[in-house]
Amino acid sequence: MPNNEERDDEVFPKQKEERKPLFTKSFFIGLAISIAVAGLIAGLIAIIEIYGIGRKADPYLYLILVDSFSVSGLMMMLFYLFVLVSRRGVFDALVYGVKVAFYTIFFKDLRDSKLPRTYADYRAMRADKEHAGVSYVFFAGILFLVIALILLIPYYQTRP
Repeated sequence: MPNNEERDDEVFPKQKEERKPLFTKSFFIGLAISIAVAGLIAGLIAIIEIYGIGRKADPYLYLILVDSFSVSGLMMMLFYLFVLVSRRGVFDALVYGVKVAFYTIFFKDLRDSKLPRTYADYRAMRADKEHAGVSYVFFAGILFLVIALILLIPYYQTRP
């Protein structure tokens, strides 16, 4: 007589979840794009500090660089966390409610639209979607924060 685990395997076959490798060609392309975006943000912050605030680049160079790299790194990491939380379904109720309100206002019959009948159906539909990984955004943010921490050393040695 088979034991319970063997019987469960026959009734409920275990689905083998194939894990894709993290470092693929698309990961490095996304990482390069994320680094370029974070660099653009860092450059804009530096321009704002030099021309907007009026800091002289000579005595405040390291301060400007630390600010630029740290803020852009934090923005990239927060964007990654926002995407991660969004994929977990935190904003699903809000999105479904706005869609129901929109379809109620602009359509004669709400059920003629593509919107699922219930919120549970909407959650099930969202759960079935496969999402592409965006971990490269997190790694770009970490890289910029590390650069900012490295630039803190000469800032504290030469600060005005």
